[in-house]
Amino acid sequence: MRSPGFICDRPVVFGVNMTSSAPTSTKLTHQEAELAILQDRLPEDFDQWSLTDHARSSLPHLFVVCHGRLPKNFSDWGYKDRHGQTIAETYLGMRLDPLPADFTQWDLPINNDTSTIAHCVVELERQLPATFEAWDLRDSSGRTVIALARELNNTKVIAQYESWVLCRRIDQPRSESDKLERPLITHIHRGSHI
Repeated sequence: MRSPGFICDRPVVFGVNMTSSAPTSTKLTHQEAELAILQDRLPEDFDQWSLTDHARSSLPHLFVVCHGRLPKNFSDWGYKDRHGQTIAETYLGMRLDPLPADFTQWDLPINNDTSTIAHCVVELERQLPATFEAWDLRDSSGRTVIALARELNNTKVIAQYESWVLCRRIDQPRSESDKLERPLITHIHRGSHI
């Protein structure tokens, strides 16, 4: 699935000849930046992500569509394209892999602010990273992430939640009243019969 307006597997994109070399300057026009992204030759220090063309094409979205990842110097998962789709939504739409383990923007609003990225992951039947802890995050209808997983019978996410709960219980110090009482063994009786 490709985002509207992006064609990554053709020799000509938006009228740009893909065989020409990308400029080496870090100050690029939108067209030059598109070409550099498509050829995977974007300068490492590129910071002009807000450049748009007449159709308001989004450079970060193009990068994600073509490379399946964000560039090293870009972390604005909430950046929206002309259709209002965030980078995180585009990433989820393009990849079968989960979001990176260091992803923390689970409350990013999507779908006209009715849902969150965490809810989207559950709806797509993907697994959340092992570091995920925002189980009580609510969507616009008040459903928590785990409630949605149970509603959709997303067994992988439910199992992940149950594991998280158990790990938290193990890690929490117990009070004296929570400890199991065991009988005190005063002596061991060794009988002659089995």
